[in-house]
Amino acid sequence: MAFELTMVESPDEGDQVIEQAGARVFVEPEAALILEDKILGATVVGDQVQFSLNEQD
Repeated sequence: MAFELTMVESPDEGDQVIEQAGARVFVEPEAALILEDKILGATVVGDQVQFSLNEQD
């Protein structure tokens, strides 16, 4: 399964909005069901951000 990350200003209707540590992430309803037991990690490396999906403990 693959996911696409797109930078947008605001969520689409029906998107789940997740806010934590100053970040806002908008997730499509279909993806939210698949990702509900995952943790999105982000690491800043220079001027880039690397994302990872991890299982919740």
